[in-house]
Amino acid sequence: MPNKTLLLIGAGIGLVVVVGLYFAARSALPALGKAINPLNPDNVINQGVEGVVTVLAGRPETFGGWLAELFDPATRQVAREAEQWKAY
Repeated sequence: MPNKTLLLIGAGIGLVVVVGLYFAARSALPALGKAINPLNPDNVINQGVEGVVTVLAGRPETFGGWLAELFDPATRQVAREAEQWKAY
């Protein structure tokens, strides 16, 4: 085959690959954006951190709430009272 024919075949294959990657990225990027968006409470990182905090706290808890209970005596008291009221 002449070099011109090989060049045209390579360009055609390259164009097909580029178009395929464009459509694959176009469908996958919104889902990826939602998974790592820091404003989305259901993002992957937040779910992982809350899973660890839930294990450490022994109950469903957010990371911010856990830190507040850990460092603020007034918040700890409110949390203890809330736990006592759950028993009733």
